Amino acid sequence: MVRRNFSLRRLSRLFGTNPQYIRDAMAIREKDLNPQHPRLAENLNNLATLYYAQGRFAEAEQLLKRAMGIQVNAFGPQPPKGVLILWNLAGTFSSLA
Repeated sequence: MVRRNFSLRRLSRLFGTNPQYIRDAMAIREKDLNPQHPRLAENLNNLATLYYAQGRFAEAEQLLKRAMGIQVNAFGPQPPKGVLILWNLAGTFSSLA
């Protein structure tokens, strides 16, 4: 099962489960930072957990892979948030099987 974090629960409470709000926020963050910034990886992970909860496993997988790539790019082969992303990715893979 994919772990959810506080910010996802807070966003869901504020905006419901419509991922468009989160995608819009990510687009703003990408413009503000850059497409390879580690904070963007956190946003991707959050959106992926929302997709997972909605049963959109293939979309969640794509986002988690991108998030992991950003983390590895920024921090090397053992990124600090990599465990959480890999945990979520494993849950998505098991749901796809």
